[in-house]
Amino acid sequence: MALKSADLAGLRTSEDSMQGAFNFCEEVTDKTSGQVGYTKREEAGQYVKAQGKNDDYMGHPALAAVGMCVRTFAKHNADDPMLEAGAKLIMRDLPTWDKKKKSIDYYYWYYASLALNQYDGPDSPKKGGGRMWDEWNKELKKALLENQVLNDKLCSNGSWDGDDRWGVDGGGRVFATAINTLTFEVYYRYGNSFGTVKLKKPGEKGGAAADPKKAVAPAETKPAEPKKEDPKKDDPKKDEKKGSN
Repeated sequence: MALKSADLAGLRTSEDSMQGAFNFCEEVTDKTSGQVGYTKREEAGQYVKAQGKNDDYMGHPALAAVGMCVRTFAKHNADDPMLEAGAKLIMRDLPTWDKKKKSIDYYYWYYASLALNQYDGPDSPKKGGGRMWDEWNKELKKALLENQVLNDKLCSNGSWDGDDRWGVDGGGRVFATAINTLTFEVYYRYGNSFGTVKLKKPGEKGGAAADPKKAVAPAETKPAEPKKEDPKKDDPKKDEKKGSN
């Protein structure tokens, strides 16, 4: 994500670094299931935990979603079979707000939203797409918007509770609010990486932000030069002299 953001900002980035990220993703991905390991392929499908802090929280295919993002931004190949495999894993685990079952995982929801919006969102060139993104987006908004603190008498107004799978490890309400805000930016933060679909303006349904590198810069215009006085124009003082004769 850092490399992608730097690239969009016009900063110099190394192709080797992006390729290295993709190579690591390949190394830790189980090609049969689409699951992704944290440091090695043998860990694919296992859920990362903070021992003694979130052991009782439900696990989610967050690393599969992260892997989709890496593949999307590194290779721009919508036909990568691991993208479809990852998307299917995500669709079997839609956002659900249930504090008793401890299903809340903002980190997973963010990366899954970003991955699915790129792969199957409104600006994706994938034929027959949209079904997965629409279903995910519906449940995402239901989970987050219905549980945002909306009380202007509270200091926490506009925020979200920090008792999700990772917020309990010290992130709290600040982490929760920051990452959920980023989640709601996926609609327009990045242009689609797979094609040249006409981008919509922020605020439009399904809108996405244009890639600055692909945007056409406005033509430069030189400032208008001041008008030069016509040398043939009569001098007012001469006219006055003529009138006095």
